Amino acid sequence: MKKFSMLLILLSVFMMLVACNSTKENTAFNCESPVDHSKNSCKEETSAMRTIQTVKGRVDIPINPKRIVDLAYTSEQLLIMGYTPVMSSTGLNGKTPSYLNGKLDNTVFVSPQTVKIEDIVAAKPDLIISNSRTEKMYDQLSKIAPTIYLENDLYSWRKQFPELGRFLGKEKEVDAWFEQYSEKAKKIGDEIKAKFPGETFTLYVTNATEYRIYGRSLLGDVLFTDMELPAAKGVPLGKPDSTVEIVSLDTIYSLQPDQIFVGYYAFEPNAEELVQSRFKDFVSNPLFNRLKAAKEGKVYSMVGEEWHQSEYQLGKEQVLETIRQKVLGTK
Repeated sequence: MKKFSMLLILLSVFMMLVACNSTKENTAFNCESPVDHSKNSCKEETSAMRTIQTVKGRVDIPINPKRIVDLAYTSEQLLIMGYTPVMSSTGLNGKTPSYLNGKLDNTVFVSPQTVKIEDIVAAKPDLIISNSRTEKMYDQLSKIAPTIYLENDLYSWRKQFPELGRFLGKEKEVDAWFEQYSEKAKKIGDEIKAKFPGETFTLYVTNATEYRIYGRSLLGDVLFTDMELPAAKGVPLGKPDSTVEIVSLDTIYSLQPDQIFVGYYAFEPNAEELVQSRFKDFVSNPLFNRLKAAKEGKVYSMVGEEWHQSEYQLGKEQVLETIRQKVLGTK
């Protein structure tokens, strides 16, 4: 009888072990140090979550998030990875940019600086993307849903995109995008340099209070880094962090680039009309029109959506075509 009882106990233990092993159908990954850009060490785990290490600590995130709230200007990165956010910070005045028509039709656009916690709760996220722009809200956000805090921002997008890709396990998609974008940018840049050998380029930008010359930032980054166009005298490329320089009109009118891109932006509330007026005065000034580029018809206006295209990944693809059309007259 005792032998029979012992057999029953052993059989029960065996069945429990089998049941435990059968729960490993859903595999997650434990990325111990994805912040270390030199490697991505992941271990299989037995859960439907993925454990990542961010600068804010370890976070368990869904392997396949369905309702992502983007508060770090990463929506176009998410689209490239195959995700459609339910809330996005990359809208143009609260609307979908035309080049994204059909891609974010059901997405709510918000500003990271003014978004309300109750609106985020109402979005019922299963994952939130945050960075320094919403750092003060991090503790609140992490109580709503698993929150990825990114070290990098919009202006360091070459680091931010791979960083998010590692956290989400989408490194291949990120690498593929960089490869095709780099090839396209170089091709169009080479076409422009072949048509205008030795000519130099500059980018002047107006806002509500300042005139600026752009180096490796936003549209300037596309022109001088991605397309490798020759920069004119005065373009701030001397230091890696020297991307924008505030200048006077006298400085602008004293420089003589061969070709000029001009743009404006109005982030301040109700400043659009003022900035438009300043921009119009700038490009219609007789001194501006005495510049070599102006006299030869090599001034290209990049305003409104054309300016904002340079901020995000899919927009960068579009702005390459915009530049090709304006400079070469071809699509």
